[in-house]
Amino acid sequence: MFTVNNMKLICFAYAGGSSAIYFGWQPHFGTDAITVFPFELPGRGARMGEALHTSMESLINHIVPEVIDLLERRPDDPYCFFGHSMGGLIAFELTKKLAEAGYSSPERLFISAKGSPCTNHLIERYSVLNEADFLQKLHKDGGVTDEFVHSDYLQETFMPIIRADYRLIETYEADLSVKVDCPLTVFYGTEDKISRDEVMLWANYTNASASFIAIDGGHFYIWDRYPELIRCIGDQLLPETMSAAQSTGSSGQH
Repeated sequence: MFTVNNMKLICFAYAGGSSAIYFGWQPHFGTDAITVFPFELPGRGARMGEALHTSMESLINHIVPEVIDLLERRPDDPYCFFGHSMGGLIAFELTKKLAEAGYSSPERLFISAKGSPCTNHLIERYSVLNEADFLQKLHKDGGVTDEFVHSDYLQETFMPIIRADYRLIETYEADLSVKVDCPLTVFYGTEDKISRDEVMLWANYTNASASFIAIDGGHFYIWDRYPELIRCIGDQLLPETMSAAQSTGSSGQH
């Protein structure tokens, strides 16, 4: 067990996404005991001018010093990682890299909408497709909107980011002999094409416990089911605080 003074919840986005997906999360926790840190990856959002990375190794090596700097601002504060899809793999690899460098593990690693590392070879290779076929696949999967499909500006701006991220995922090969030492909580969509069996294999990659939580929806349930995600995260980190906050919120409604 641990005592929370100010838990850092450091969040990583999915392929093609930016930290903006997490900007609205903080108020939903209803407590100052958890502080959300939306981490911006290079080449998007506020870091749009920076080079994109197409390999996991180069990305992790690039951002490890930035994550360490974030942790060392208040070194006594506990922290957790949350990552959706590609972000889950990034969080997993960062956890291993930090341990290798002598840093303590996160109190918990939250992984969302991603099969275990040993199943990565099963994913379909999108990054090698031509632009039209790539866009069609993304649209079919629900990863881009109708507006995106009909906007040259959005495609010119974001397709290079998406393609680079897909290349990173598709070439990712984990060292399956190395496990993390922290507990895992793995979320998965009930309508995602990633199977429950692929998700459950995450239990093999921690020396601690692993729990699994189903969320109604497909791969991008994070867009509209994030209050449920936040509630589950809070329940695992601060069950008493979250229950009190929810009771207070409910009592004020008539």
